[in-house]
Amino acid sequence: MAGQTDLEQARADMIVDGVEDLGTKMNEIFKEKDESKKEEKKKEFAENTIRPAMVHFEKLASSDGYFVGNSLTWADVAFYSKMLFLGGEIGDDPLKGHVNLNKVRDNVTSNPGIAKWVKERPETPW
Repeated sequence: MAGQTDLEQARADMIVDGVEDLGTKMNEIFKEKDESKKEEKKKEFAENTIRPAMVHFEKLASSDGYFVGNSLTWADVAFYSKMLFLGGEIGDDPLKGHVNLNKVRDNVTSNPGIAKWVKERPETPW
């Protein structure tokens, strides 16, 4: 799931690093103790970080719904996982209006192994 060539592997790494950058920025919100400030930071994060990032990720995803090549890679899975988490935290679907990114989500969730895990996984706050 790393990619078929060195270039594909580098592209997958680039996508995952970008996804992790979003998570790192989100960590600042979790550190906020004041609930009203935390809500303000969530709104600001959604508007000024998530939305622009989705525009860039949309351009990186193919019209077939893959970030790398023409099959599922760890980049697709990492992206889906982080968007699921971020969507729950900001209370909005970050993929709304992004055709290619919705196809990435569909490709990940239609994978039999992933679908089985999502259905059977334990319920946790994270």
